[in-house]
Amino acid sequence: MLHSIETLAERLDRLERDNRRLKRLARLALVGSAGFLLMGQAGGVHPARLLAAERFILQDGGGTIRAELGIAENGSAGFTLYDRDHRRRAEISVRANGMPGVALFDEHTRARAALGILADGAPALNLLDADGGLRLGLGVQSDSRPIIGLADQSGAFRAELSLQPNGAPGLSLSDREGKLRLLIGMLPDGWPRLAFLDKDEKPVRVLP
Repeated sequence: MLHSIETLAERLDRLERDNRRLKRLARLALVGSAGFLLMGQAGGVHPARLLAAERFILQDGGGTIRAELGIAENGSAGFTLYDRDHRRRAEISVRANGMPGVALFDEHTRARAALGILADGAPALNLLDADGGLRLGLGVQSDSRPIIGLADQSGAFRAELSLQPNGAPGLSLSDREGKLRLLIGMLPDGWPRLAFLDKDEKPVRVLP
């Protein structure tokens, strides 16, 4: 199933909270308790070889913040890009536990796409609707099997396409309660199989 992919949306919410916290802390063009560490300079003649600080902010000619690079209070490192109206449009982060992620936002700063590496090392891509609901999930499971899921307006996966451990393709369809109701697959010998399930996910008919 795509339960592992669903968790990426939760991480995206935490990422947004981290970014808001970072913005409150980074109000100057360059802020950092460590200050600057300029290495390789001699009497101001040689250019700096190292510039170190806790946070960096890039501004355009009008003083609008266009990019932020910093460390959040929870230990996550993040790089955020803004448009000309200071609307967040892209974000790259590495959480304190080492898990990387990329998020893309629309003109209303709503997350619409999220790419990340899950705890088990599997990659996952989530596409969200205008209300922030998960609608499409793609991933590669820890056993290297690809999987695609389509979700309804509530975020529940209603259709999932994946490869089985034996390499055969399989399609599962679920009802609004998330119960499996139809399975379409293929046997190892190449014969197709169709299974109808009741509301308790018990097979009521299998073809052939």
